[in-house]
Amino acid sequence: MVVIVGTLSVSCSLEEEPVGFLSTENFYENEGDARSAIAYAYAALPEVEYYSRHFYLVTTVPTEEFTIKSDAGASQHDLDQLRPLPNNRELTDVFRYAYIGINRTNVVIDEVPQIEMDEALRNQIVGEGHFLRGLHYFNLVRLFGDVPVHTSTVRDVESTSRELTSQEQVYELIIEDL
Repeated sequence: MVVIVGTLSVSCSLEEEPVGFLSTENFYENEGDARSAIAYAYAALPEVEYYSRHFYLVTTVPTEEFTIKSDAGASQHDLDQLRPLPNNRELTDVFRYAYIGINRTNVVIDEVPQIEMDEALRNQIVGEGHFLRGLHYFNLVRLFGDVPVHTSTVRDVESTSRELTSQEQVYELIIEDL
């Protein structure tokens, strides 16, 4: 019995070696990775919290183009009555998902140019990244005015806080991206 326990304790290793773990160090290597990166950047758009629902609520309910149901949530009634609070669910979701989209496009803009692939396709993918980033900032500046600007990939929580950038500078970035 002692021999079995001793053999098992010596032969078992608690060291894990992850298999299939993707990171920026081992992902952006080929055309398929570049295509996946831009598809992931586009994937922020159809989220319910962004273009599938909340963006339309935020931009149309206050204009009376949409009429909300009487049993809609308080945050939608606040939008309808032009008195949203800073923690309005729809507004905070649009803000958050725009920055999720911006970070995904910044990854495309930062990483795809180093991939050895067809130059025309690489330029197209990076150009689409710039377009998407410009679109997200256009949405943000129209809804919130001065906003924080990130033109490179945010890789840690400490990098998320930024000073507000003036509307004029945000529009300059949008024009540059487009």
